[in-house]
Amino acid sequence: MLRSVPLLALGLTLGLASACRQPTTQGGKAPEAKAHAAAEVQLPEPLPLPSEPAAASWIAAPSQAIEMVAPYSPIPLDPAAAVEQATRGLTEPALAGELARAIDFRAPFANVVLDGGEEVIRLSLRDDARESLAGRFAELEAVGEFGAVKLPRHPAPDGEVPRAGSREWLAWIDEGDGGPLVLANSVEGLVTARGLADAYGQQPIYFTAEPSSLPIPVDLPFSRVTGRGDLSKVAIEAQAIDGGDPFAELPISAGTLGGLLDGPNISAGVSGRYADHEATVREVISEVNRNVRGLPFLVRGIGEDLAAKLNTLLRTWDGRVLVGLGPDKHLRLAYGASDVNKSHVATVRLLQKVVDNVSVARNFMSRLPKVNLRRRVAKGDGEDIELFVLHEAFSTLPAELRALVDSESRLNVAMAWSERAGGGMIVVGPDAAKQLARWLDETAASASHGATSGQLLAASFAGDPAQLQPLLANPNLDIAQLLELTATGPKWRVSVDARDGGLYVIDVRTPGAPKIPRASTPSTH
Repeated sequence: MLRSVPLLALGLTLGLASACRQPTTQGGKAPEAKAHAAAEVQLPEPLPLPSEPAAASWIAAPSQAIEMVAPYSPIPLDPAAAVEQATRGLTEPALAGELARAIDFRAPFANVVLDGGEEVIRLSLRDDARESLAGRFAELEAVGEFGAVKLPRHPAPDGEVPRAGSREWLAWIDEGDGGPLVLANSVEGLVTARGLADAYGQQPIYFTAEPSSLPIPVDLPFSRVTGRGDLSKVAIEAQAIDGGDPFAELPISAGTLGGLLDGPNISAGVSGRYADHEATVREVISEVNRNVRGLPFLVRGIGEDLAAKLNTLLRTWDGRVLVGLGPDKHLRLAYGASDVNKSHVATVRLLQKVVDNVSVARNFMSRLPKVNLRRRVAKGDGEDIELFVLHEAFSTLPAELRALVDSESRLNVAMAWSERAGGGMIVVGPDAAKQLARWLDETAASASHGATSGQLLAASFAGDPAQLQPLLANPNLDIAQLLELTATGPKWRVSVDARDGGLYVIDVRTPGAPKIPRASTPSTH
């Protein structure tokens, strides 16, 4: 079925759209009849267009959307080849190739599955291919009196009988509507394509679908998914099936630190809230206390003191976490705190106690690495920055983390606490303090933790696509490669919000539309 064509378009342009909607004609004006004779042709009555069809889409500029995602794809993206592959299922291979090469992917694509199951597809044609395709259609069986033709069926494989009851496909170059190619299962369906722009093309991109009615190989837990927007922003609404929870198997709940992902030096990052954090904290505290009770008597008091301070710190965690990368050789972390000031004090007291105890222990065990805590080494957004330093770290850390060590073999961990951010912010890397100060300043005007309290997830990616390809090709996660990512690519941002009634809103922010020359040449493949 040609239904795979709109599905491909949806996959490539989810959250994408054109920079501006192109009306039916390239000049932006309503199409006029080519001749008086054409105006006298009596067209069939169009079929009604449902407001909530099984599937429908309008993509104003598919080529721009494809151009945006192509650098991140591990395989080349050739829309003409995809269309040819799809149309081979409904007509002979030679004609399928001609149809695919005639498509202008700079101009709108639209489709709809009507209530009766009929599909209507509108494809823009290249100006230099329209006349040739019209000549090819003149050789086919005519249907009706307005220029429509019946596409020859795809020949059945040797030894197989054509499937009974399969729909026939008609084609029409609608000169009265700007000259697009229309495919449908009836003459009424062909004429119905004229209403697609008004019904579904009010924004540069629109798509809607009932997943249960589509021939897709997985069961999606949503009754309907609808997206609207343009190449800079797309809002996708996904309505969960009644009584279902699409995220039931994921231990997440509402609340992120998504505003902290706005920093320009962040190559990749994700934030969410761990739903079972309270149980996890209790388990950790119980395990720590049990280990302390097993310590020898002479050091048990030290262990109990450290454990008490650690337990105080852990109890301030409210479940929100953020992990980010960037600039290269730097790791960013953040956590939410129910009491930011208490968390700050507890962390400093714990680290200072660690430093003091290690300093004493080094008198007896010289191989212990030196550690120190430097207070208020810098400021960012008015907040003090503390710096914890582990010396001789290169030989201490696993090989995949050694990129975080500076030229003097020190692991620098910079920390700050912010009421606006909602917790603690940490940068680990050679230039940790400077990068943390910059992070605080650059996100000072970003969304506070309160503004992102309804988000289930927030993520961003600004890595160079050329650096991403080796990571995608590697079946195993390579932490060393991740730490080399630089924020030199266009920035993509995604957030997921949970609303009442099982509605989920996915907000996709893109880098914007690439500039594509108006002139083009026929696709070859």
